[in-house]
Amino acid sequence: MKNPVQATLAVALTVSLLAGCSTDSGEEATGPEAGNATTAASDTGSEAQTAFPVTIEHFRGTTTLEKKPERVVVLDNSYLENVIALGDDSVVGYASFNGSGIPPYVTEEQKKLVADAVDVGDVKEPSLEMVAALQPDLILSSDYRSKDFYDQLSEIAPTVYSEKAGTTWRENLILTGKALGMEERAHEVLDGIVDRAHAIGEDIEAKEGRPTVSIVRLAPNMRMFRDTSFPGSLIADVGLPRPENQIAPKDAPEEIFTDCSAETVGDIDADLILYMAPEEDSDRYPAWKEEVAPVMEGSLWANLRGEKKPVWDRVWYMNVSPLAAPLLLDDVAEMFDVDNHRDDN
Repeated sequence: MKNPVQATLAVALTVSLLAGCSTDSGEEATGPEAGNATTAASDTGSEAQTAFPVTIEHFRGTTTLEKKPERVVVLDNSYLENVIALGDDSVVGYASFNGSGIPPYVTEEQKKLVADAVDVGDVKEPSLEMVAALQPDLILSSDYRSKDFYDQLSEIAPTVYSEKAGTTWRENLILTGKALGMEERAHEVLDGIVDRAHAIGEDIEAKEGRPTVSIVRLAPNMRMFRDTSFPGSLIADVGLPRPENQIAPKDAPEEIFTDCSAETVGDIDADLILYMAPEEDSDRYPAWKEEVAPVMEGSLWANLRGEKKPVWDRVWYMNVSPLAAPLLLDDVAEMFDVDNHRDDN
């Protein structure tokens, strides 16, 4: 499918820059950050692909892609997962996040899609020389992750940015679909997630009514996650209510959490309290356990009336994506012992 470029980085950088493949206009986008693509869909059913060329409006301007990208570099971890979720095998390079490149929960089949892709460095400081050496025909990222690199990246290849990486995860998947000529597939993935969440919610309501759900992180700092956060948005799709202090103000939907402290642990109470934690067999678990001990061994924690359950932080918080979302819904279905409504059941 693709092989890492073996030429020296300096030569590859020169080749990429001379290619003149950037088509970003430099104009600031005026529409939603996901933008609107100029498309002409084919009539091949659910597998329909967008016809190229396609012009995409995004956070940093407009970018025209003359043909379907075949060599894509993603510099925000959520975009790597977007491409995998779409079933596309065009990624040749990716930036790592929290020491991890390919997320640990991808399936063996999904790993095959990125088997030859290479790590180009951390999301905070990717190697632009390595990016250029891969000779991409599309670079995907967010301004949140890669704000300082847009102009340089645009000289290497056509570059498409969203503004954010978290609260707009759904819009970012659609943006990814547009850039890859797979917008219809992106909508199918999102519709499948939402439909499944609704079905799980209906089963829960029939069995237990509508219990309130609190979503919190205890370390490295204490936060209650609002309904606008990644896990909060999916719990909203399920239809489970949240405590009032975990509802985002209408004038500030981008505020995804509320700070709390060891002294205000009582504020996190609900029928079900979900707290984010590493896996017990992970390298991160001992340090996390030590850090949260003062809270979890305190009387305020013990006196919370709700049932407390740990949830894997990589799925519920760290990796905001259409790959993590189905796993989060798996957790919810298991907690309430209802059908998880997976297609492969």
